[in-house]
Amino acid sequence: MRPYFFEGPLSFSSMISQIFLSAGWHYAPQEQAGLTVSVRGEERTWQVSVLSRDGSVSQVFQTEGTRGDVGEAVMDRIYALSGLSLGKWGYLVGMRPVKALFPFFAEGEGWEAKAREFLSRKKVRSDTADLLIQTASRERPYIPALAPDSGSAAFYVHIPFCPSHCIYCSFPAAVVAPGEDLSEFTGILTEDIKQAGQMMARKGIRSQSIYIGGGTPTVLPPLQLDRVLQCIKEFVPAGEHCEWTVEAGRPDTLNADVFSVLKKAGVSRISVNPQTMQDRILKMIGRCHRAGDVFSAFDKARTWGFRQINMDFIFGLPSQTEKDGAENLSAVCKLRPENVTIHTLAVKRGSPFFGKEGYFDMPPEETVDRMLTKMHQGLLEAGYHPYYLYRQKYMRDDFANIGYSLDGQDCIYNIQMMGERQNVVGAGPGSVSKWADSRFRLRKMYMPRDPRIYGKRLAENMEKRSEMFKI
Repeated sequence: MRPYFFEGPLSFSSMISQIFLSAGWHYAPQEQAGLTVSVRGEERTWQVSVLSRDGSVSQVFQTEGTRGDVGEAVMDRIYALSGLSLGKWGYLVGMRPVKALFPFFAEGEGWEAKAREFLSRKKVRSDTADLLIQTASRERPYIPALAPDSGSAAFYVHIPFCPSHCIYCSFPAAVVAPGEDLSEFTGILTEDIKQAGQMMARKGIRSQSIYIGGGTPTVLPPLQLDRVLQCIKEFVPAGEHCEWTVEAGRPDTLNADVFSVLKKAGVSRISVNPQTMQDRILKMIGRCHRAGDVFSAFDKARTWGFRQINMDFIFGLPSQTEKDGAENLSAVCKLRPENVTIHTLAVKRGSPFFGKEGYFDMPPEETVDRMLTKMHQGLLEAGYHPYYLYRQKYMRDDFANIGYSLDGQDCIYNIQMMGERQNVVGAGPGSVSKWADSRFRLRKMYMPRDPRIYGKRLAENMEKRSEMFKI
């Protein structure tokens, strides 16, 4: 990746970084950058310069319009310099492209026609526009068109432990052995949950959805997992029909004791995440389970009465073939989970995989594209529909992560988190709390990712969180 430097309004920095990243560039200090882009001016009138360090590129131009108009002008020039043409997403380079369609929801029944006109102007490819419209139509009932309802929020708990570290993942704070005592951590976490719940009660906030993620929450010993869930039940105010999800995730962490704890607490949705159904790939990427364990865990979950199950798959993994992709689709059609999320491999900074891709037999992007297309078509034929999607930094090619659902089984939490139209009360190391103002601008507060630092700073961070939620 080539280095660039940007100077200009802070409000432009995220957009510019996404443009450069999509063109294969990375940010660097000015003295190390091969290209510098500067934006100066004010709303409606801007001067943009694109200058290379060696003097081979020198472009200065005026442009009028909004921040987005400036971004498109910059993108045209950066893509031309990089020898690229616009991909399937056109000018929509952000991580949450469906959000661009939310303003059209206020048009009532005519929103779709207006949205298609917008996507055409943004040069989004027709099949991608169809996908965005399909997804937006599913999200529309859960996305507020006006100011957010200050009396509701999602409640998120982050548990940053796993039984092993997958090579592509930058998330877990620590790897813990099955049954390892985490009572000290559990004590700190439950105090955080208690204080968050009491703050919500004082301020009249009720949770519309509860989500326990990670990491792998079910790596907690059953008694300690039960302690966390019961604390949520006791202190977190829940609205009527509150959706409650636990990322059970790893099939090797699921047994009768765990299912019993989840069921007793009233958890309504769980995950059983294969990532892929080939034992050779599972071993290579650092998973502790085998494909057969997925079928076993899924059957046990059904026996325990769980009627809303999600499964995650990743495409683009080392040595993955089209035959492997077909096996993954076959597993979904056989088990028929209510939700399926199809991820594309993103090589994240901080993951064991980062910088070592050359040591692995990576499938060509054309192969990954064919696998994703067949998975998409197969899921539609099996009765699933796309209901949320997002893109990631360092994601291969022009792909996206897409969540599919059977009718009536959409996960409200996933829709609202990707839409960023919901307030969030976060607890646990690495969690984030979000408060949206009347223009849906988010204020955010992050808990430290390191569990030890999280524990030491908990009191002051709980106070900051309470101050942020001013109603």
